[in-house]
Amino acid sequence: MITATEPTTPQGLDLFLPSWDDLLWSFVVIAIIAVAFYKWILPPLLKVLDERREAITGGIEQATRAREAADQARAEQNKILTQARADAAAMRDQARAESKQIRDD
Repeated sequence: MITATEPTTPQGLDLFLPSWDDLLWSFVVIAIIAVAFYKWILPPLLKVLDERREAITGGIEQATRAREAADQARAEQNKILTQARADAAAMRDQARAESKQIRDD
């Protein structure tokens, strides 16, 4: 005669802890997912991140060179502007001297 055993209901802390076979299979599934992640997903992701880092580094270096070129151009512009102001002042002084000479004559 077959008797049905009544399932026992968990009590106390057993309510919150899974059974050992559930823990084992969960670990197996997580291990499979982790291996797949490290083998197929992580390498392309790291490659993309490395390419992005190189692009950003190259952009920063290019911006630094552009800033240096702009500083040199600004210095040259200031030099030319200073020379032009000096020439204009000399022309004004010469024109004043000529106008004074013309008035005196």
